[in-house]
Amino acid sequence: MTQTLSHKQLYFFFWGLLASIILGLGACSNRYVYESVRQAQIQECERSAEGQARQDCLRGYQMTFEEYEQERKEALGKKEKEEPKLILPTEKKNDT
Repeated sequence: MTQTLSHKQLYFFFWGLLASIILGLGACSNRYVYESVRQAQIQECERSAEGQARQDCLRGYQMTFEEYEQERKEALGKKEKEEPKLILPTEKKNDT
């Protein structure tokens, strides 16, 4: 005996699957962009430089995505702490 899904079940299955795919792609997109740019830069080093110049060029692109993410998060954390709060003229200053 075969079971068929109702239209309502198919609807929720479709949208659930679509949401899962979109969320999965969003999580991978930063890594994909980073790795794509990194590979293009490495290829440019290999094409345009020779010897020590090539090694120096390649050294600049050794950072892994995880290392990049860690540095990015640290920089964003410092930036948030360093940025002064904007006080609008309509707001009261607490100078007392």
